[in-house]
Amino acid sequence: MKKNIKTFMVLILTFSILTGCGSLKKEEKSDVKSSSQLQEFKEENGLLLYTDKTNSPFENSGLAITIKKGQDGYVKFVKTDKEGNPTVDYYEFNYEKDQVEKYYYVSAMGNGFYYYYDLTSNTLTKIEDKDHNDSTQSTKESQRWDSASKKMDEEVKSLEEYFETQYHMTIKDSVLK
Repeated sequence: MKKNIKTFMVLILTFSILTGCGSLKKEEKSDVKSSSQLQEFKEENGLLLYTDKTNSPFENSGLAITIKKGQDGYVKFVKTDKEGNPTVDYYEFNYEKDQVEKYYYVSAMGNGFYYYYDLTSNTLTKIEDKDHNDSTQSTKESQRWDSASKKMDEEVKSLEEYFETQYHMTIKDSVLK
């Protein structure tokens, strides 16, 4: 009986050690992956640049990402096609202003719009036309404000989740650290 207990204890101890070592190897692999993903960014004129053609949170799009580090820094996500060719649509996260500026071009209208989203309160605060004329009130009167606000909130959260998943840090940390 004592021999069986000793054998059982050795098996448990061996299993525990093997499981622990397996966990270490997984963590080491993820650190290597994280490090290599950050190395994909190229530095040019003080900016970090990378075009992701495959992992964009937006359907049938890639993202050209620009990071400017520092207190006055920002991260700009320009939508691209799947080949990496940029469009005019973008999202710029500015932590000095605690705001996201989105530019969206509506080809059917031949007009573009700027959306301003407050990162502190997580709310859409203003919409302007391509000439920076305030369109907030007209958007509210046409009952498009709520849907625009909901969509902007979803897009900001989607970009934040995308960035954390792909680069293992927050968008804010990529600018300020």
